[in-house]
Amino acid sequence: SSRPKLPLPPGVHWGESSGSYQLRDAKVELAWIPPGAFVREGGTKVVIGRGFFLGTCEVTQEQYARFCDETGHPFPRAFKLPGKDLSDGLPVSNVSFTDSVAYCRWARVRLASDSEWEYAAVGRDSRPWPWGSKNVMNHNGGSRSDGFPGLSPVKSYLQGRSPFGVFDLAGNVSEWTADPFVPEEVRSQTERISTRRANGERARVIHGDNYGTAKLEDRLLAYRQSREENFRSVLLGFRIAISAR
Repeated sequence: SSRPKLPLPPGVHWGESSGSYQLRDAKVELAWIPPGAFVREGGTKVVIGRGFFLGTCEVTQEQYARFCDETGHPFPRAFKLPGKDLSDGLPVSNVSFTDSVAYCRWARVRLASDSEWEYAAVGRDSRPWPWGSKNVMNHNGGSRSDGFPGLSPVKSYLQGRSPFGVFDLAGNVSEWTADPFVPEEVRSQTERISTRRANGERARVIHGDNYGTAKLEDRLLAYRQSREENFRSVLLGFRIAISAR
């Protein structure tokens, strides 16, 4: 359905503009991602049988600071950039998977799954990039010609939105997802695969390129990577998801 079934999930309210939604307590804008399907590189068709809400933008420093203030959770290192204020709309970064999950529990939301993130980014037509074809100027990637040498405020690239109106799925910071990582060549298989490494840490899927990416690939989904749950980087953040009723 192009619209979610009513009533909306707890905490989700209508947004200020038509067709928009908001997680009011956490002050996070949401996009509705309807059920559908897409095709991964390699030809695997993936069906998203249930619609969900996804943060229109990556969680910002200001939103994350409120979580830290209310819970006592540690602030990320290098939290603010020189000359920047928390109200500047920069995405939070330098957060681990564990940090991201802690924020989600506080906000009563979750991270998107591997497949949900991909579907929200490429849409039903399985486009190479959220806006369609390859174009470095539609996102905050590794080129300084995009106007930002580092982080950019969320929603800086209106032409870079996904088919569902989601910003920054390409560029700015890469993003944690909920799923344990399995290699591309085996994730379509049905047998149980170990997702723990030799040191006992579990690797999680991260998606998207970021402002430090040196090379623009032909497809956004080529940037699917794995990182251990305690990994942190100034190039890595997250956004929230909410299941529909």
